[in-house]
Amino acid sequence: MKIKLLRHINHEKEGRIEFLFVDFPYIDGNELIAKYMKEIFDAKIKEQIDGMFYKVTKVEYDNIECFLVWHEDFGNYGYCIPQTEEYFMKFEKDLKKIFSLIQANNLLWAK
Repeated sequence: MKIKLLRHINHEKEGRIEFLFVDFPYIDGNELIAKYMKEIFDAKIKEQIDGMFYKVTKVEYDNIECFLVWHEDFGNYGYCIPQTEEYFMKFEKDLKKIFSLIQANNLLWAK
């Protein structure tokens, strides 16, 4: 199954643009993505929050704050700050690169 990104407007979060990770059924997926962001883009993992029904990993690189989220009800998604088209395009391009590596290395279900 190929992982897809779906750009989504979250009206409950003041119209925040988020990227839903479709066909990415991986509870620790945000940690795997953060690891790749660190290795490939020299990103800094700034914070990890492990709640009862969610996990959030905050990553910073190239003047972008990225929030990678797994939520029990919504699955995996991510968003970036600032919320501008320039940063959306970069974040989306970088996520697609990471997803292609995950799929190429068959890491989707890796332990």
